[in-house]
Amino acid sequence: MIANGFVWALYGHLAHLPNVKYANMVGIMLGSYYFKEWTAAAAASVSGAIIYHKLAITWIVLMNFFVAARFPRKVATEIVGKEGVFVFVLLFASPLSALKEVIANKSAAAIPLPFTVASTINCSL
Repeated sequence: MIANGFVWALYGHLAHLPNVKYANMVGIMLGSYYFKEWTAAAAASVSGAIIYHKLAITWIVLMNFFVAARFPRKVATEIVGKEGVFVFVLLFASPLSALKEVIANKSAAAIPLPFTVASTINCSL
């Protein structure tokens, strides 16, 4: 959610779309809150995954800064926009990993509530 918010906020900046930029800055804050809660709750059981998530977020941010700084604005906007679509699809496909457990237990308890709340607020902006 952090990476998705960052990519779309950068796209809004590059494309001169302040509503996209500022709405996704809220997404960055909501994603940061969710990530903080997730790392606190899952620190012992998935410490390796936490490191990979931090590396992925860092890589995405740095590479997008590079694209924005090194390419002409129109080209950078197109690259960041296409990447934003890809990251968005990954973001909303990730809860599907809990689908097997949801169907087996006939309960949505496996779907993380903070992610659902943060996604709902972010998508309603």
